[in-house]
Amino acid sequence: MTSVALLGALLAFAKLWPRPRVDLYAMDQRVKTLRREINEDLREVIGLLDSGAIAPRIGATFPLREAPLAHELLESRNNLGKIVLVP
Repeated sequence: MTSVALLGALLAFAKLWPRPRVDLYAMDQRVKTLRREINEDLREVIGLLDSGAIAPRIGATFPLREAPLAHELLESRNNLGKIVLVP
């Protein structure tokens, strides 16, 4: 099953079953109209990270000067987890 098909199946299942709940939104399209709500969401996520309640999978870390290499990895679709750029 492809990643897209799996995500579609999970989202369909989430509509039928109340848990786990899945909410998706694109911040870049909503930031101008829903800035207060997005800031509240970000504060909540940062709090969850800080408490250890969630731990994102980090697949690779690159210095900012190597951003083109990070982008190549992203485009290759061979990464598992988040790609992090550090100063």
